[in-house]
Amino acid sequence: MKKLTGNRQLQIICITLMTLSFITGCNTPAFDKIAGRKSIEATDSMFVDLMNKGDATRLAECYTVDALLMMPNKPAIEGRTNIQSAMMDFIKSDATKMSIRINNVWGDEEALISEGTILFSTKEGQVADRIKYICVYKKEDGMWKMFRDCFNSDLPLQAAK
Repeated sequence: MKKLTGNRQLQIICITLMTLSFITGCNTPAFDKIAGRKSIEATDSMFVDLMNKGDATRLAECYTVDALLMMPNKPAIEGRTNIQSAMMDFIKSDATKMSIRINNVWGDEEALISEGTILFSTKEGQVADRIKYICVYKKEDGMWKMFRDCFNSDLPLQAAK
């Protein structure tokens, strides 16, 4: 049997490592986008329930520790404590009932992006606001939580008083 030279041994080792890398890379399971969407739907459902109950403390827990909330006509709000305060102010407004419709979800195991619409109604059932949103979710403590939340109204601005 013929002895392999140093270069030939190195070539065989490199080819073997590349082949193993390719084979194991191909066997990596793909991200389950359907499960990702279901997780976002569960988070949104909990968010709506908490908003409708007026629970600002637990609402803020739907956001990551380093979350950023971008509401219309206000500076960006950073962090759970500040988001909790903003949610409390929002809950005190006339809009008392919330519903969400997710139109699309994109992403992977690193981040999910949700785009949809929100409807707020008053106690009397009148439309208080129609909103479009984009929200970026990331995993924190094993759950998909809101990392960047940006929305604005479809309704015209109110005239200044």
